[in-house]
Amino acid sequence: MEESILQQRARIYRVTTLAAGISVHFMACWIVLSTGNMNLRTVEFVSLASLSTAGFLVLILLISFEWNLNLKDPDMSLP
Repeated sequence: MEESILQQRARIYRVTTLAAGISVHFMACWIVLSTGNMNLRTVEFVSLASLSTAGFLVLILLISFEWNLNLKDPDMSLP
């Protein structure tokens, strides 16, 4: 069980790192949008960014509550 907890912490770090990378990508896209090189309205861009952020928050929430460790199928709880 202790090994599962260590793997769970590793998952949290991986998801956090992925979210940070996506945030940097959003900032780069925002710069491209603000310079006029992307044909996308601000409302559309913010809605796409919000949808992606909500997905990461749900994923982090599920991992934080260790939901995946309660599944009966052992393959679903592996890193």
